[in-house]
Amino acid sequence: MTHVTIPQPEARMVRFETAGEILARKGRHVWTIGPDQSVFEAIRYMEEKSIGALVVMEHGAIAGLLSERDYARKIALK
Repeated sequence: MTHVTIPQPEARMVRFETAGEILARKGRHVWTIGPDQSVFEAIRYMEEKSIGALVVMEHGAIAGLLSERDYARKIALK
């Protein structure tokens, strides 16, 4: 029986950005919407701002987070 050695690719370390580096690059502005705004308005706003999520604010407090993913799942599952 002949044994064949398959060369293995060289292991490389992949460096991921830190949260701080991403914020430095993208900025620290937080985009918000109110709870009475429609999902359509929220999606349009996300597209305009090139962002993937909005913080939902109600009476000056965080009420939730709405992301593109939240909406995409609902549409895909229907």
